[in-house]
Amino acid sequence: MYQCVAANSLGEVQASMELTIKDSPPTLRHTFIEQTLQPGPPVSLKCTALGHPTPVITWTLDARPLEPSSGHYGGHRVGVGSWVDVEGQVVSQVNISSVDHLDGGTYTCTAMNTAGKVHHSARLNIYGQPTTRAPVNVSVVESSEATLVCPVAGYPIATVSWTLHGRPITSTSRRMPRGDRTLVIQRVEAQHDVGHYTCTASDAQGRSATATFFLSVVKPPVLAEFKFPPGLVEGMRLSMACSLLSGDLPISLRWSHNGRPLPRDPVLTVTHSQFFSNLVFADIRGRHAGKYTCTASNSAVASTVSATMHVQVPPSWVVEPQDVAVIGGEEVALECHAQGTPPPTVTWKRTTDSLLTEEASALVGDGWRVLTPRAGSLRIRDARAEDSGRYLCYAHNNVSPPISKTISLSVLEGARIEERVVNESTAVGESLVLPCPARGDLPIVFTWARDAIPVPGGGSSEMEVRLEEGGRVSVLVIPSITRAHAAVYTCQASNLYGTDSRTFFINVVERPDPPSHVHVKEVTSRHVSLAWAPPFDGNSPLTHYMLQHWPAQATPTPINTTLPQDLTEATLKDLLPGRTYHVQVLAVNARGSSLPSPTLSITTLQEPPTAPPTRLRAQANQQKAITLSWQPPASHLSPGEVTGYQVGFHEAELGEAGEYRWRSARSGVMTSEITGLRHYTAYKVTVRAVNQVGAGPPAQAVIVTTNQGVPSAPPESVKCDPLSSQALRVRWQPLPLNLSNGPVQGYKVFYKRTTNIEGSNAVEIKRTTNLETNLQGLGRFTNYSVRVLAFTAAGDGVVSQPVLCSTLQDVPGTPAAIRALASGRDSVIVSWLPPLRPNGILTHYTLYYRP
Repeated sequence: MYQCVAANSLGEVQASMELTIKDSPPTLRHTFIEQTLQPGPPVSLKCTALGHPTPVITWTLDARPLEPSSGHYGGHRVGVGSWVDVEGQVVSQVNISSVDHLDGGTYTCTAMNTAGKVHHSARLNIYGQPTTRAPVNVSVVESSEATLVCPVAGYPIATVSWTLHGRPITSTSRRMPRGDRTLVIQRVEAQHDVGHYTCTASDAQGRSATATFFLSVVKPPVLAEFKFPPGLVEGMRLSMACSLLSGDLPISLRWSHNGRPLPRDPVLTVTHSQFFSNLVFADIRGRHAGKYTCTASNSAVASTVSATMHVQVPPSWVVEPQDVAVIGGEEVALECHAQGTPPPTVTWKRTTDSLLTEEASALVGDGWRVLTPRAGSLRIRDARAEDSGRYLCYAHNNVSPPISKTISLSVLEGARIEERVVNESTAVGESLVLPCPARGDLPIVFTWARDAIPVPGGGSSEMEVRLEEGGRVSVLVIPSITRAHAAVYTCQASNLYGTDSRTFFINVVERPDPPSHVHVKEVTSRHVSLAWAPPFDGNSPLTHYMLQHWPAQATPTPINTTLPQDLTEATLKDLLPGRTYHVQVLAVNARGSSLPSPTLSITTLQEPPTAPPTRLRAQANQQKAITLSWQPPASHLSPGEVTGYQVGFHEAELGEAGEYRWRSARSGVMTSEITGLRHYTAYKVTVRAVNQVGAGPPAQAVIVTTNQGVPSAPPESVKCDPLSSQALRVRWQPLPLNLSNGPVQGYKVFYKRTTNIEGSNAVEIKRTTNLETNLQGLGRFTNYSVRVLAFTAAGDGVVSQPVLCSTLQDVPGTPAAIRALASGRDSVIVSWLPPLRPNGILTHYTLYYRP
């Protein structure tokens, strides 16, 4: 039975419900499979079942109970065991240490409880010849289906035949022999199916075995339904009969209560006759409620009928209320709990001598001081004198009689102080009065302590303690407050019933102390970072800090910077480099500012010049040098010290990507010469100021071009080609701009003969502004050496390496010194010398003659 209570500030309501957990039929969670084996190995078959109540598992072999001690199966070889695992499942196993062909057959595990049963079957086939088992007669229930198993072991079995009273059984609509050694009979009839059955099992080799057993048919018991009358109350009497309507005798009748056998009970008896059983209650009690089941059993089957008995029980005390005394201010609990069927409703009422119980109203919790956490419980927080009185607990469930009891609640008022904690602030020099009023029964004793150290009863030279209002108030007076009076003061009030106290947290307010440990964290050229430790705040929260600074060389006129109170570091910005400053910090609260911290003198670091030199001038006086001059940076733009200058330069054609090459100028002068430059090249030049920290920004760059020079390389790719026997064409590539060192005004071509066959081999020169020229009037088929140079306004450049070339061949000259001499009557010998100018390679001579 479950009961719930819902309550709020207006009252409470109750409800109840009975929860009955129904039985659940078993289910098989794990089973075994069919196996075929040779004799000898061990075998284990397992079934696992779950249900409520816990099921029981039994085993059969070919429909006969399987017992470990059965001599036929060899009890020393076959074992059956069952247990319940941690999940509540029943586990049952059949273990055969060494199987024999007699162990073969259909094994069935059956799980059964009061809610039902379930089974599983599978064959275990063991090779062996047909062998008859000991016959066992079979009983079946009339009109049910019967499955008869031929009690013959062996495997494999080829055929099984059946007879009844010696007559063969063929398959009909009711009797059906099957190939698994079974005979199924539908709707068993006592008139036609009772008798001796014989089965013969044969194997393929012609070996056979025969077994005979008797089949009897039994009618099941049938019971009449019964029902308990409603409205049963404790103390009544009752007789309930379970009647047998039909069934084959002998039949036994038995009763169970909630699935268990009837317990021994002096007021509960059972009487039996052949066809009914009476359940007699001489004095019905609450324990008798529940489900009653009548079971009728004969040799075939058991039948049951059930009914539930409900008993109404009047309230009775589980926790009987008692008088209670409580010290005021504490919590008191009034407990009153009752039982009954249905569960009773329990309420508390406040009564007086002049107020009847029926007129009193139920107490309702206010959600804070008066609480009803559950039925029958009344809790009062912070008990007071007005809570004293008489309280009634009343329990009823509409079953007579209800019960009630009146108790007394006494509240003893100990010493109490309403306000437990007081925070007080005062200023140095003022007076302070600390009152400590207390409630409770007199006499009340007051004691004072300062920081847990007792204060003398009459006070001391610097403070006074006195009693007022008839001994209910103690007052501590301090005429003149100093910083030392900041402390925790405790007033304790005591009487016979309790002790209470008030704590005063006294805060003495004054100006704060100066910030301590003021130190420098970082110094740069333009800012200074400071840090400090928070000072004693004078017992008043700091409102802010004041940071003051001024230049050391100037009249002390501090520049004030206000900082938040939770900040303990700051940075002074916009300072000048290389300057000394004085710094101090003050703390401020509601009472005023502190004295300044010790003054710090801080010198900022130097920084590179911040402005470029002015009036930069640059000119090229030589071919490879540029002269620069400039003026110092403006002093108001670059306060940093200047110790020297650097000049920078790079070729102008590099543009913005060009990187300056820097050279230091001589100390103390503002002119410099850059040497080692290239001829006729535009340079971008600048200058910057430097000091020991670094370099400043460069001045606006100036572009200057160096003077021209002679070309530093000869023309490239000089080539010479013949045009005729007396002319050559010479070609070349122009000089790169970076090698010309100025505008190229033209080219000079130097050529001369390499042999002195005809004329002089002196060097001749031809000028041109083109990249090619033709040399005319040259010797025929003559080798020449040719060289070329470029020249600028500054002079000739480097001459190229000689290139050799030759004019083309021409007609040779006349042979010289021709002579003719007769050598016979019809022959002449002619001789001559080669031409003076062959003008090529001679290939042959042609001789002309005439008579």
